[in-house]
Amino acid sequence: EILQIIPAPDFPTGGEVLNSFEELVEIYRHGHGSIRLRGQYRVETGKRGRLFLVLTAIPYSVNKARLLEKIAQLIETRKLTLATNVWDESTEDVRIVMELKNTQVDPERVMAFLYRYTPMEIQFPLNFTCLSPEGVPERMSIKELLLHFLDFRKEVVTRRLSHEAGQIRDRIHILEGFIALFDRLDEAITLIRRAEQRSTARSALMESFGLDTVQADAILELRLQSLVRLEENKLRQEMAERQKRLAELDAILASASPPRRGGPPPPAPRPGRRRRGR
Repeated sequence: EILQIIPAPDFPTGGEVLNSFEELVEIYRHGHGSIRLRGQYRVETGKRGRLFLVLTAIPYSVNKARLLEKIAQLIETRKLTLATNVWDESTEDVRIVMELKNTQVDPERVMAFLYRYTPMEIQFPLNFTCLSPEGVPERMSIKELLLHFLDFRKEVVTRRLSHEAGQIRDRIHILEGFIALFDRLDEAITLIRRAEQRSTARSALMESFGLDTVQADAILELRLQSLVRLEENKLRQEMAERQKRLAELDAILASASPPRRGGPPPPAPRPGRRRRGR
């Protein structure tokens, strides 16, 4: 199943993977091997029927400027006699243009030469050796890598959601303290004004309204003018929104399954056609 979704490495610079399906299966299964990667091209016709060979993808890790320099050197030293010029028209996409000698030139012959004498075809080594969750270097199959990554992502997301849920609970707790004041708001303001010290005001609020230290301190952090302007409807609306979000987070966290670990490699699907990097 994994190999049906990830049939071959997806290199950012494109290219064509030449390995057989069976070779890719073994690389994924054992966690090491080499990928034979080849650049791609197309043929374009210009004015007066001139032929141009356009390189549209180069192998991953190949320096484009050095590749261009190598091709130009082969043309100048007349080792590549089927082309007369080469230049770079790349923007975001690779576009190296070669002008062929005449319309009788077979572009495939030119490309066969480039594949042999330039980095347009390379062997890219793969090695899935990494640190296991226990901190031990270990060579893994692609399935084991994916399972460890899923475990890591699950741990990160669980911590983030748990942290968010804790913050919401703290806010709900404070909102409950604010809402408890509304029926006797004048009494609370009087208690605060009469108190000579903050600790005295805190104790009075806790005793009179059944608040705890966190709720009382949150009330005392507000200026009296802000306390008078508190609107019960807005607080209750915020309370409802926070409770709804908290219920969603609790449901997600409760549904989380235990971390999964690697197992035997997946069965290989039937061989198919060559895979391309992009």
